[in-house]
This record gives sequence, C-alpha cells and structure tokens, in this order.
Amino acid sequence: MHYSIDPAGNVGSEVNLTVCYVTTEANYGTVTPPTGWYDSSTWILLKATAPTQAGIFIWNGWKGEGHGAYTGKNNPAEVRILGPIVEKAQWLCKYTLLVGVSGSGTTNATGSQTYDASAVVSVQAFPSAGWVFSGWLLNGSDAGSANPCTLTMDSDYNLTALFTKIPPIQYKLLVQVQGLGTTNATGIQTYDVGTTVAIEADPDSGWIFACWLRNGTNIGSTNPYEVTMSENINLTAVFVPENVFVVPEIPLGTIAATASMIIALAAYMIAPKWRRKNQHINP
Repeated sequence: MHYSIDPAGNVGSEVNLTVCYVTTEANYGTVTPPTGWYDSSTWILLKATAPTQAGIFIWNGWKGEGHGAYTGKNNPAEVRILGPIVEKAQWLCKYTLLVGVSGSGTTNATGSQTYDASAVVSVQAFPSAGWVFSGWLLNGSDAGSANPCTLTMDSDYNLTALFTKIPPIQYKLLVQVQGLGTTNATGIQTYDVGTTVAIEADPDSGWIFACWLRNGTNIGSTNPYEVTMSENINLTAVFVPENVFVVPEIPLGTIAATASMIIALAAYMIAPKWRRKNQHINP
C-alpha cells in the first residue's frame, strides 16, 4: 500500500506510488538535477559544481537523507529513486589572507595564509625603532588603526600594516660673520639632533680670524670648529684687521707696580736739581 507524500513530508491519500520528490541542494555552488518530482525506481545522476566566487573549495561529498539516498564522495554519483530523498552537496571552503607591510615594521602573520571559512583571525602590528604604527589597509581601503586587527574570513583579503617614520628632533644653526671673511656654512641650516657640523672660517685679504662666538660667548679660535647639534645655535666668526694691536693680558700686580714706578719717575723729573741728587727711584 502506498500513499502520496508532498514536499513537506505530509502523507496524503492512498495511491499507486509512481513519482517521488527529490530535493537537491548545496552549501556552495550548484547541483544538478534540480529539485522536483522524479519517477520511482529510475536513476538520476547527481552532479555538484564548485562556485566561481573567490575562495578555495574542496569537495567533501554528498549527505543523503531518505530511503535509497546516497552518502559519499563520488561526484557525479548515481542514485536510484526509491522514495522521497534529500541530497546535499557539501564543500569545504577556505579563504586566503595576504598580510604585508608598508614602512618599517612586522606583523604576527606576514605573508599568505589560508583559513577555513568563518575563521576569526587576529593580526597585530609591531613598528620598528623610530617608527610608529599608523593604520591598516584592507583590500586597498582604510580599515582603521585598531591593533590588533580582527578579521572574519568570509572572502580573500589583502591586509597591509602601515608604519610611519617618527620625525627626528631638529635644531637650527645660524652662522654669521663679524668683520671681513667667510665661512663654509653662512646662513641658517637645519640639522637632526646629534649631527656634528664642521664650520671653517676663511678671512679676507688683510684680515685674520680671531675667534668664534657661540650664542654670544667666546669659545676660542679652533678652526674649523665642530659643533654637535643639541640646541639652536648662533655661531659668529670674528675677523679683525691684521694691523690691530692686541693688548696682552698683564697680571694685576704687575700693572700696579708699573703705575707706581711711572708716578715716582714723574715726581723725580719735576723736582729741583738740588733735590734730585739725593733721590733714588725704586721700582
């Protein structure tokens, strides 16, 4: 005795069973033949076709439900219709994540990796010394700067970690001249902190290089002068004419003694002759 059965599985009136309802479906791609009514006791050829969308699809077989349904890895597969059945084509899907960097730094997943569909992947960026992490590009578009970046693998992705160089501290060096002469770096120049700069003074004809003034303080006459940039610096090369008399440094005691001698000599010269005979000049 046979009864009619609709697609929902409801049993109807008694009939001579000549057709059966076959359901064919797939988690990815397409399946033939389509879902519908098929003559009882006949054979159908099940065939699953992989999708054309991005991703890696691995055939995982049929899962059959119902009397005479097929379960196995054959594709295509022949099935004899003995009653209502459901045939599900099953594919394993994997997606590729390509992680790269722009600038100087690394990630915990640099390169190409393959993950199961729906897998959750965490990618963290680590900047090199002197660099800072500035954000992500996902398939070429801004993806923010959360670090780590969390992705659900529902497609192939290209993720790029962006690193930006930290600007160095810089200072200005102003080189000027006083008198007639030149230097190899006259004017304002900007240098990174810690940079050593050699400044050389070259006097014009008839002039001589006398000294350097650093921020207004005499620092000697070493030529060239090497300055290490640790602050903003104003450096002046001082030139003087060759015939300028430079008074040497004289100890204060010597100056006082010399002055006393000059005063005594002056008094002796203006004294009457009869007194000079009895005077001595003591230095």
